[in-house]
Amino acid sequence: PAVVVVGSELPEITGLDFVRTVQREHSSMRSILFAREAEPEYAKIALDEGVAGLLSPDSFVKDILECTAAVRDGQRYIYEPHRRNIIRRLGPRVLLSGREREMFDLVGSGLTSQQIADRLFLSKSTVDGHRASIASKLGLSGPNALTKFALQHYRG
Repeated sequence: PAVVVVGSELPEITGLDFVRTVQREHSSMRSILFAREAEPEYAKIALDEGVAGLLSPDSFVKDILECTAAVRDGQRYIYEPHRRNIIRRLGPRVLLSGREREMFDLVGSGLTSQQIADRLFLSKSTVDGHRASIASKLGLSGPNALTKFALQHYRG
């Protein structure tokens, strides 16, 4: 799939408006937005509108290359300082899909992967895959990092 890289401030249109137009006319196009402001509310709108990659003009070449590869491969990429700011201000759930939010809440309620699998009629390996995806989106690593983080942010 093709990837378009857009700045947030274009001469006659905002980057987000440009992304909306491109996606309306080319639905398979994936977009990366360079956002000067790491305002969580703006980032959430951009992600809700289908932006697949969110970078800063301060991003390193390494980040740009990682973002482009991730977006090209159908994944979402958010520059680490933006991600931390979004989680701090809006909570981690805004970065997750509906199914991932459900999994996150079940992990946060203290259920094990097997208990989640039994409850949702899924295999344990499917649940473990969701857990790995959630941990990646939230920038977590380590065997218990997701469980600890989810317990801290659980909204039961």
